[in-house]
Amino acid sequence: MLVNDIQIDVFWAKHWVVPPLWRYQRVVRPSTTIWYVQKGTLAYEENQHTAYLNPGTLALLPVEHVSTIWNASDEDLDYLSLGCTILVGNHDLFEFENHIIYDGSLPQYIVECWCDIIELMENAHKIKATVDRLFFTAKVHLLCAYLFEHMNLDPMKGTGRFDHRVQQLLEIIHRDLATNPKLKDIAQELYVSESHLRNLLKKELGLSFRQTLLRVKMRQAKHLLVKSGLSVGEVALKVGYSDHRHFTRAFTLMEGISPSRYQKLAAQLK
Repeated sequence: MLVNDIQIDVFWAKHWVVPPLWRYQRVVRPSTTIWYVQKGTLAYEENQHTAYLNPGTLALLPVEHVSTIWNASDEDLDYLSLGCTILVGNHDLFEFENHIIYDGSLPQYIVECWCDIIELMENAHKIKATVDRLFFTAKVHLLCAYLFEHMNLDPMKGTGRFDHRVQQLLEIIHRDLATNPKLKDIAQELYVSESHLRNLLKKELGLSFRQTLLRVKMRQAKHLLVKSGLSVGEVALKVGYSDHRHFTRAFTLMEGISPSRYQKLAAQLK
């Protein structure tokens, strides 16, 4: 795999300073969120569990898991936020992670790089020339490189948390998503038994194959709804639904919002 197989799409970059009792209910969740708390305590609800991030904490969270965030301290909460999708080959680097937390203050050069991106995003309407877009893209890749180095994470090898056969299975699912890959065919391609793959998925992801396939479908659908410019019906075909009504029901059930509404709200974040 080459370095240019890594694609980073940024949805937002913000510096938040919010007062005590501030609370934010998240609805549109198109990407992974990276937070760095500089002052105060940031709290978030993840799968009906509350977690707290203190000053000097870097958190990387796939946003499906986060529904509400708030200031849990008696002082202003000061934190940096980056919403992005990091694709390695065909799949999201953090697709099946719950959360990754790193304690310890970031070096100043990383904070400054992050703030540069925030400033560029705030003046996005001025980024028109090719050289401006290249400069912005370079800054984003530089920040991610800094963060990966700080987290001791090699994106070319994934997070290293899953068995390599699970990683291969996910790559095959992404490759064949439009044709609804079957566990039997994947097992044959990987030269393992179906039961072995089922057990690996349950052990590594805590999911059945059907649940894994659905999660990949919805994650890819969200990416396409936001970034591709395709209609809901076209996105449905891309993720293996011949009937867009079936896709709409599945998406709404899993995300709590219809795909058309999701697409419209996500566009407002740009």
